[in-house]
Amino acid sequence: MSVARRRTGPASVRRPLGRVPAGARGHPGGRGRPGAPFRRLLARLPERDDRGSAPVELAVLAIVSFLFIVFIVFAGRLNVGSAHTEAAARSAARTISAARDPQSAVGDAEADARNTVNEGSAMCRSMGFHPEISADRVEVTISCEVDLSEATLLEVPGSMTVSATAAEVIDRYRETESREAAP
Repeated sequence: MSVARRRTGPASVRRPLGRVPAGARGHPGGRGRPGAPFRRLLARLPERDDRGSAPVELAVLAIVSFLFIVFIVFAGRLNVGSAHTEAAARSAARTISAARDPQSAVGDAEADARNTVNEGSAMCRSMGFHPEISADRVEVTISCEVDLSEATLLEVPGSMTVSATAAEVIDRYRETESREAAP
């Protein structure tokens, strides 16, 4: 009979091959198998069926899907409000920089910006307009207060301010004075 060394701890123990003690791992008796106590516990429990779980899964999935769609709508509406604000700032800066007298064009640019952002809608409850005009550059900052309760399908309290800044160079060679036609 051949003898094999099995490591059971710090020292090696000689046991004959083919014989495994009754309580050891891998013994067909099952007491030494890994997870055997858990299997015995599961055997005592009554068998469960999956009847009735589909409606619960469907309800949970429907709620999660609805919240995901609401989040997409919320993010999309905020993005639209931000895009309108950026477009209004670019347009106002362009209007002021193209005018003969930049200071006198501020009123028209502000009115155009208010039209662009739809002031008074949910995307822009109130608008702030701040132009900075120097000798060679125009910079316009527009801020809009977005009402979050109307930006989604759910009632979300509060508001968020979206702002955009645009700059344009004043054309040095533009016509600044009107010329009379020569006879």
